[in-house]
Amino acid sequence: MPITRAMDEQLKVLLEGINALKNGQEETRQEMQKCLVDTKNELKDRIEKGEEQTKQEMQKGLEDMQKGQERMQKCQEDLKNTLEKKIDNVEEKINSVEEKIALKVEEKIAVVEETIEKKVEQVEERIREQVEEKYEVAGNFSLISQQVEDLEKKLLVSGNKNESKILPFSPVPVPSSPVPVTASTVSVKLSTYDGKTNWEVYKTQFSIISEANGWTEGVKACQLAASLRGEAAKILQTLPDTESG
Repeated sequence: MPITRAMDEQLKVLLEGINALKNGQEETRQEMQKCLVDTKNELKDRIEKGEEQTKQEMQKGLEDMQKGQERMQKCQEDLKNTLEKKIDNVEEKINSVEEKIALKVEEKIAVVEETIEKKVEQVEERIREQVEEKYEVAGNFSLISQQVEDLEKKLLVSGNKNESKILPFSPVPVPSSPVPVTASTVSVKLSTYDGKTNWEVYKTQFSIISEANGWTEGVKACQLAASLRGEAAKILQTLPDTESG
């Protein structure tokens, strides 16, 4: 009996331990279930919060990107405006330089044209003076020749005319082209005329000698005036100052 009772007590204790263990396992299972639920809920909350945060961060990133694009676009517009202003300034400077160059060129052209015009006027004036001088010299020569002829006629009328005689002279070859008048080229001397010999003969001699020596009209007038003697030289007194000089 005592053994049976002891065994019953042990069995009872064992059963109680088993029941306690079962109860502990149930509590543990419930606690674990509760922990799982809590963990799941916490993870869900965290995921939801993370998604919301990620969404907000993504939205903020998109906004920042849009702002960055706007800033970039503004920078591009500013750069474009700056470049356009610089290009306008460069074009203005180029136009200004072109205008200055054109103005300087026009001024230089005007100066050159004025200089050329003055030179042309000077040349025309010299040519006109030379032509007038030639006309004046030719007039002097003709006047002297005419007055010598008049003197010859007066001498014939007054009876003082001697018999015509030709002054001897050696034949002189006449060059095909006039020779410049210089001291070394004047080789044929001209005889004097006093109004007593035949004027036509002397005039022929004078023409041959002047052509041989290459005299110009001015030299002819001077040589003819220098060759006059006696009554013929008095003709020079009747010439105007500008002509006798």
